[in-house]
Amino acid sequence: KIFSESKMIMQNGTSFDCHWLRAMGFNINLNNVEDTLIRHHVLWPGLRHKLEFQTFQYTRLPFYKWEGRGWSLKDGLDRLMKYNCLDTIATYQIFLAQQEEFNERI
Repeated sequence: KIFSESKMIMQNGTSFDCHWLRAMGFNINLNNVEDTLIRHHVLWPGLRHKLEFQTFQYTRLPFYKWEGRGWSLKDGLDRLMKYNCLDTIATYQIFLAQQEEFNERI
């Protein structure tokens, strides 16, 4: 019910996460998905669109993407959860900054 009725902010969600969620049996309503990757393509077609680049462009978060690379179960879940939380914070801050850009361009 959450995936079919709630608004969601994702990075690369429409071309990656939503496919996996549907494969697991969840009903995803793409009309409720705000994808920061697609929004970045619209706003800045000539730039890179990865979360790493957008985090640098739109936020004041220090570089953290190496923290999640090479993770394995022996590293413990704390490291992975911290990395995932930072991705979530970055994606939300990017969305807010993009919204301001869209509003300025109207």
